[in-house]
Amino acid sequence: QGGTNDGSVVMVHNAAQERRFVLANVSMSSYFGMADSPDGRYVLLSIESPVTLPDIYALPLSGGPAVPVASGPGSEASPGFSPDGRFVAYASNESGRPQVYVVAFPANGGKWQVSQEGGTEPRWSRDGKELFYVDRENWIVSVELGASAAGFAPGATHRLFQFHSIGGDWRYDVSPDGTRFLVAAPPDDATQDPITLVTNWTARLAK
Repeated sequence: QGGTNDGSVVMVHNAAQERRFVLANVSMSSYFGMADSPDGRYVLLSIESPVTLPDIYALPLSGGPAVPVASGPGSEASPGFSPDGRFVAYASNESGRPQVYVVAFPANGGKWQVSQEGGTEPRWSRDGKELFYVDRENWIVSVELGASAAGFAPGATHRLFQFHSIGGDWRYDVSPDGTRFLVAAPPDDATQDPITLVTNWTARLAK
């Protein structure tokens, strides 16, 4: 979902209600990528301003100013709350290559880089024990999550399967039990342009 506004107010359609949120000190040109918090108190938005690339904010559903979640020199997108609401996963190209990161929520300085060789579109498992993302070769990758003093500890990674999809920022989702994936893929009967292999092409130059 997305939209534009006059720089101070964003209208969000929630069920049958239209809610108005004030973005204090945020000069906004567009917003996209909504995700609700588990307790229903916040909505995450990736907000782009006329002078900066998209940053991530949490908008309180009770009203009030937006809360900064993730910002930097790059473009932050695809935010999502962990099942317990304590962390937010997102993708950013702040290092020059899209990678998946996790930050504590509310912000307390805790930040972890989850992917190492490129990653986008993070998704949490419902039990909070795994984090999934898409790597640069379109593999779905699973990251085991453990416990630490900070409450977040990325562990071993596993490539699950490779896919070719259609769509934009939401190309796949995970079933509640974490055993199946819903993927926006092109139909099997989609027509493709044929590939022609030309041999002995130098002989044709003489004709």
